[in-house]
Formats: sequence, structure tokens, C-alpha cells
Amino acid sequence: MFFPYSTDAPIYHWPVMIVILIVVNTILLPFSGPLSESGFALELGNGLHPLQWVTTNFLHGGLLHLAGNMLFLWAYGIIVEGKLGWWRTLLVYLAIGTLYGATVQVLCLGMEVDPEEGPHLVLGASAAIFGLLGLCMVWAPVNCISVVYFFGFFLRGLWEAPIWIFAIVQVLLESLEMLISGVTGAGVLGSAMLHVTGFSWGFLLGVVLFKMDLVDCEGWDLFVVLSKKYIRGDGTVERAKTPRYLKDRPKKKASKASTKSETTLAAVAPEDRASSAMERIRKRLDADEARAAVDLYQKSSPSWKQWGWGMPEADLMRLIKAAHAAKLEVESMPMMFEYARRFPDRADRVRLKLAQFLMDKQDRPARAMRLLEEISPNGLPADLERARLKLVAKAQAMIDDGVLELEADD
Repeated sequence: MFFPYSTDAPIYHWPVMIVILIVVNTILLPFSGPLSESGFALELGNGLHPLQWVTTNFLHGGLLHLAGNMLFLWAYGIIVEGKLGWWRTLLVYLAIGTLYGATVQVLCLGMEVDPEEGPHLVLGASAAIFGLLGLCMVWAPVNCISVVYFFGFFLRGLWEAPIWIFAIVQVLLESLEMLISGVTGAGVLGSAMLHVTGFSWGFLLGVVLFKMDLVDCEGWDLFVVLSKKYIRGDGTVERAKTPRYLKDRPKKKASKASTKSETTLAAVAPEDRASSAMERIRKRLDADEARAAVDLYQKSSPSWKQWGWGMPEADLMRLIKAAHAAKLEVESMPMMFEYARRFPDRADRVRLKLAQFLMDKQDRPARAMRLLEEISPNGLPADLERARLKLVAKAQAMIDDGVLELEADD
């Protein structure tokens, strides 16, 4: 038995929708029995009921059933929502659950139903959650997922595996269960068949959304991985990174041909890398995804400094404003320092705001004072000049009070 609990996949959006889904499923647990009897669970062999395709994904057969599903929902969901954002995640989750419910109900139209027992009922979020695993396999195959595995009631160990390997293991185990059920005469209709159906729809939907350019996989999608070429978030192209589980193995001597290929891939011009990263930031800003844009800036700026490259002024100011609108004041400070350094003649307002953040967020009055002294005489309108004088007085008061200021790399 496997229980995933962590991942190293980049998370550009807080998992708000995943938390909401977990809360909704938990709230509905005490009502799952009555709702199932009232026609909200998936009925097999009793015609088509579109509403059940959605509602069955929110009902569970007990506390253990719910707890197991919610753990997997969290592990896979944070990866999916990390790439899609909250409302797209909700649409994708409902789409997978609906497609799976419709598929199973259509396949079971000819099923014989006992008049006394009534139609067979299916409930639970596990098929939709397996669909999320299918998405993860397409969008983040070489990111690792950390898993606790058990044998019986005894903890056997921890396992870190690339998502594509973990997904294949899960699908193979479910397929094996289907095969055993068929051979023993129990029938293939069971949780394993439902899980494989959900995974298949999730995998297919992941491919479609990727091909429609509706999800940004940062050049680490399944198709690039299969081609052995990865494009990193800063636009650089490199050979496939070695998964953690292979890092300790002895390296084979590279052939001349492979060495030449790797050299060619690594020889992408810095200008092209910077341009690629800049376009990605613009796309995030156009989509009102300020945190994702800020994260991309943080990943790319060290390389830009090495190359002597910087964002165009208009784009940098747009990113700063977007970060402030999203309440990412601390995260915006490196951008503001860069703006003040590269565009000193037009940075008085930025210096003023940055000085305020330095005192309010980091207790650095001396650094704030130096910024305030750099503001051009008569460079601010009257109201902002009054604000500057107040900040100067505040900074001086903090210095006089002996505020301990830590040096930082600005």
C-alpha cells in the first residue's frame, strides 16, 4: 500500500481549490449514506443519470475511505493546481469525474440488476484522483514524489520516485487486480477498473490541455522527457536530469557522439534563454498570475546577472506593480532594488516605497535611510515629499533605538 505525502514539483499557485475540495468531501461524509440512497451515487445497470456523474465523486463509504482519498487528492492536487490555478483545477477535476462516471455507466447499461437489491452503487473520489495522477504524469513526469509504503500493518520504508514511474506502478497494480478478479470469476467491475478509467481520462485530458498550450510545463513535460531534451524555466536546454534514485549509481563514460550532442544543446545563446524566460513572465502577467510571474523572475534573475542582462524597464515596473497588487511586498523587493540600480534617474518613487518596506518588513532602517538620501532634491511632489520626511524621521528613530540590522545582499 502506497501513501504519497510530498513532491518536489514547482508549485506556482497555493492549493486553495484542493483544500476546498477536501473540506467539501469531509463535510459531506456524514450525509453520504442518505445521499447515496437518494440517487446521488453512481448507479450501474439502471440507465444514464448525468447528475450522478458529478455527485458520486463527493460521497464516501466511511472515514478510512475518505482519509485515504483525501491524502492522495492532496499529493496529486497540489501539482495540478500548482500549474493551473484554482478555477481551472476545479474544471479539470469535475471534467475527469464526469467523464469517468459517464464511461462506467455507459459500459454497464446491459448489467443485470437484482430487483430486490437494486442497482449496484459506486461512490468515492478515487477515480477522479487517479485522473489527477494521469495529469501529473504528462505535465511533471520526472519530478519526484515521496511515498510511504506499507506491508500489512507494518511500516516498510520510504520511497522517492519520479512521477512517471510511480504512476506506471500504480496502474500496473490496478490492472493486475482487474486481471486476478477476471480469472477468479469475481468480474472486472471493481475499484481497480474505476481507477484505471479515471487515470485514462486524466492522461488524455493532460495531453489535450498541453497540446492546446493551456498549461505551462516549463519544458519538462512527458513529450520532452521522451525526446531526452529538457527546457528549464530560464529557457536553457539540457539533457534529462538524473532522477534522485539514480544519482548514486556509477556514471558511464560518455561517447563522443553523446558529448557532442550535449554540448550542442547547452550552447543556446544567453539572449535566447533570457528572451524565453521573459516571454514566460509576460504570459503569467497577462493571465493575472502574479505569484507565478514572481517565481519565474526569482528563478531567472541569477542567470540574468551573470549574463549582464536585465528585464526591459516597462516589464520590470509591470512586474513590481503586479506583485504589490498581489500583496507580495517582500518578494517584490529584489525587483525594486534592480529598478533603482538600473534606472536611477526614474526610481525616486520606487526608492520611497522600498524604504518603507525595508523598515516595515525587514527592520533595516539604515539601508532605508541610504535609499531615502538617494532621492533627488525636489524629485517628488509635495505629498510624497512629506511622506519621505516621515520615513526619514521613522528610520532615524529606529536607528536611535538601536535596532539590530542584518546585512543582506540587495
